[in-house]
Amino acid sequence: MPFLSGKRHNDCYPQGKNHTRQQAGNRVTIMSRLFQLFRAHPASVGENYFEHMAASFSFGSSMLLASLAALIHGIFPFLFVKTGSTAISRLYDRMVANRVRAASRRP
Repeated sequence: MPFLSGKRHNDCYPQGKNHTRQQAGNRVTIMSRLFQLFRAHPASVGENYFEHMAASFSFGSSMLLASLAALIHGIFPFLFVKTGSTAISRLYDRMVANRVRAASRRP
């Protein structure tokens, strides 16, 4: 146990200081890869991370409300007769419009 023996952390392992530098380098590589992953898909649709998050939350909340309406419609067929299909049509139109806009932004 290094804290009991009085040895420094690097003295306890044969790799020494180079090992800890390598670990730090690996952490930087992992973090940069994570940042690339977070930016790749939003960039592919012409958005930054926060624009994509807002659009996703908007789509998700619309789908959640439409799914609740569909569940209620399943029990009470006279309620929310067109709500689900209308929501799907609107979301599809928004998605297609976003694709066209994103394609026009690309060089």
